[in-house]
Amino acid sequence: MKKTRTLILSLATVLLLTLGASSASAAFDTTVILTNQNGAVPGSGPYVQVDIHIASTTSATLTYTALSNGGFEYLMGANGSVGANINTNGGSFTAIATGTSYATASGASGFHTGSFTHIGTGNEDGFGSYNLSIDSFDGYTNAWQQVVVTLTGTGTNWTNLASLLTPVSGGAGTSALAAHVFGCTLSGGVCNSGEPVSSTGYVATPEPKLLTALALGMIGLAFFQARRKRSISNN
Repeated sequence: MKKTRTLILSLATVLLLTLGASSASAAFDTTVILTNQNGAVPGSGPYVQVDIHIASTTSATLTYTALSNGGFEYLMGANGSVGANINTNGGSFTAIATGTSYATASGASGFHTGSFTHIGTGNEDGFGSYNLSIDSFDGYTNAWQQVVVTLTGTGTNWTNLASLLTPVSGGAGTSALAAHVFGCTLSGGVCNSGEPVSSTGYVATPEPKLLTALALGMIGLAFFQARRKRSISNN
């Protein structure tokens, strides 16, 4: 058996449930499936699902869930366990991370419940500096099945995907969401905590669907703001 780890970026299939500006009181929900990887992760994925919920212009939740398919289990952990480049829109935000460890989710022996050791700006290994990068204690045996990031903003005006996330470019590609993933082969329905890390690497290719969605959202937001300004000036 082998286990690999890599940085999976949200340059993948984006399933948009809603697109465009919404009112401050209306919820916005979308799902991003992380499918692109550097060739080191076993299996063809998908690897991580990110459910995005915007409750208001200053409140949002990112739920990262590691997936299992093709005989492989994917877990998140170590430095850059999850990351996002948040659009502050001239405001600021704070983040709180909670999670369900693989130890708790599976009951597999040899795994432990870790802790988050850093929530703040960090480099996502070759893909640029994210303004939200979350590290967790140790690695594979302290990995997470799910990580929930709760965002609280001040003056952030989050209404859709483009107003919440902004792409960042690094030497290996452009992205807005990431997860540092371990892949293991299943034995008896669970991962073996004794599997060694065989390789690690980080690479991504820009995904047109995500970037297009962000671009369209930004255009829509700019149009909405311009129309609002005209309305105010006319009054």
